[in-house]
Amino acid sequence: MNNYRRKNFNRKRGFNRRRQQEPFHQPLPPNLEVLPSSRHTLTKPDVEAVVDALLSGTLLGGNEIDRFESLFAKLTHSRHAIAFNATGSVFAAALGCLHLKEGDEVIASTLNDSNLASAVALCGAQLVLVDCDPETLTISPEEVRTAITKKTKVVVSNNFLGHPSDMSALREICDEHTLTLIDDARCGLGGKHRGYYIGNQADITCFSFAPDMAITSGEGGAITTDNNGFASWIRLFRENGIERDASKMSSAQPYWMELQFPGQFAKMSEMNAALGRSQLTRLDRHIDRRRTIADFYAQKLKENDDLILPYCAEWADHAYQAYSIQLTGRLYGKRDAVYKLLRERGIEPAVHVIPTHRMPYFASQQNVPSRFPNAESYFQNCISLPMFPDLSIKAMERITETLIEVLEQAREMDVENTATQEADAKTDEKPKKTTRGRRRSSGSKAKAEKTEKKDEVKEPAPETNADAAKEDKPAKTTRRKRPAAKKDEATDKPKTTRKRTTRKKKTADEATEPKAE
Repeated sequence: MNNYRRKNFNRKRGFNRRRQQEPFHQPLPPNLEVLPSSRHTLTKPDVEAVVDALLSGTLLGGNEIDRFESLFAKLTHSRHAIAFNATGSVFAAALGCLHLKEGDEVIASTLNDSNLASAVALCGAQLVLVDCDPETLTISPEEVRTAITKKTKVVVSNNFLGHPSDMSALREICDEHTLTLIDDARCGLGGKHRGYYIGNQADITCFSFAPDMAITSGEGGAITTDNNGFASWIRLFRENGIERDASKMSSAQPYWMELQFPGQFAKMSEMNAALGRSQLTRLDRHIDRRRTIADFYAQKLKENDDLILPYCAEWADHAYQAYSIQLTGRLYGKRDAVYKLLRERGIEPAVHVIPTHRMPYFASQQNVPSRFPNAESYFQNCISLPMFPDLSIKAMERITETLIEVLEQAREMDVENTATQEADAKTDEKPKKTTRGRRRSSGSKAKAEKTEKKDEVKEPAPETNADAAKEDKPAKTTRRKRPAAKKDEATDKPKTTRKRTTRKKKTADEATEPKAE
């Protein structure tokens, strides 16, 4: 294309003018005192799509959800995409279609979402936690292989803050033991595994559309799968288990419906689907912007030896849902101090993914922190910097400069994390509380020993000052020996009775003065 044609082409399309009038993302306020850790992105087409859905006449069960699901299925190269109104319902449907029973085991990383752990508990299955990979922080295939038993039915991978798990290795393990593979890809939308978008590497893949994700529908999630049986069951589960297809029911009446099994009414609304479809068209631009911010952070912080920056494997394309760094060296164990100093200076950091084994509901003898050294090392030293497409260059420079100053200040502080210490102290106190009722005899023996020790300590005191103790104690503590103090007034006046004697003299003088007159 020559210069003349290029000039006219730009004039017709109006690229330069469009960039000035319609910015890529909505700007932040100019005088923002506190930079948030995450923020949703809205544009004019998003608002127009939601308004059109409101004016369409149907707020639920219209065409918007079908358009969103078809577009999402094409993006992830999967046959079926089912949208939900909440992330918790996504995990409940993904595990429910497998028909797990009591005693069945589900292997997952301790750095998975708490919604997954709750869904496993509600299904009646047993959650088996394993450690993560030290570099990618995703589930370790070696740990999965050692944790498989005869009761194992499902393996759940974790797409950790945008970095996919080693799905090829997990796929081999699951095929070898005939297990179902579920991918927890809440943070993985837009990332790639060996050149392909996340969404069809596992039997079932779960996504989230929360406001801090790559795209948002306000709230909700989706499931992608290539299994027709899973897809039909999940769609019924989303409709509260009610079948409305006349060809699958005993009656052909248009008003007839049948309850096939208990489910949840978790269908996404038309407004949420319209917002998600509009944002899905800009997914690549959002991911590119996040990767640009991550590159900027890496260039500014790569010379700091006390930081571990996010790792990305050769076979993966990171989506950077969050930019989580780890403190090491002289900053090891000072995460809470750095977190506090950043907030005081107007930057809101975050701590993502608290390990599941630290949750009170799943804390047990099998889920001891020492069994998860990689996850514990990450959790005690992790801190996430602000990450969202609205960040400007000035904001990124402010974040990095403030972080470098805070790190220098934290190196000189002798402080350790308080949250982990308090949690460990509570776990240590729990067995003591439970054994008090059982060991009453041992407690009484301990009290008797303490009293004997106190008596032994008090024995030398009477030997040294026995006479003084016998004379002083009754005068100070007892009130029955007041007449004895009156008898001693003629002979000796003790120091303890000076106030009383002076008062008695005054009263005697006052009593004698009127008689003299």
